[in-house]
Amino acid sequence: MKKRKYTVGSAVALAMAAVAVMAAPASAAGPTSRVIERSGCLWTAENWGFEAETHRSNPNTCSGHGWVQIKVNGTWSAWAHDYTEAKLRAPAGQRIQQSRHKTCADCGYITLNAPS
Repeated sequence: MKKRKYTVGSAVALAMAAVAVMAAPASAAGPTSRVIERSGCLWTAENWGFEAETHRSNPNTCSGHGWVQIKVNGTWSAWAHDYTEAKLRAPAGQRIQQSRHKTCADCGYITLNAPS
């Protein structure tokens, strides 16, 4: 009995597998995040790399504002603040290197690195 070669079928199977791997969506990286507690109140700080925010965790009826500042190209921005959610975006085509987050004007801040 003569052995048959299935090289064409094997090549097609390999090509289809390669296409399937290339077509698979890349998993989106989540943010670098941390919960900040101040006087029994919870806030969430997030750095997505393109945007950073400090927002109240629900439910949260605490006083104060969330504050955020971003570092892009080695330079820190001005602080932004809001009662519910302070948010800053990186300029188009830029990436946030680090962000600072606090929960009141006179509070100390925490620093988050952008996700890799």
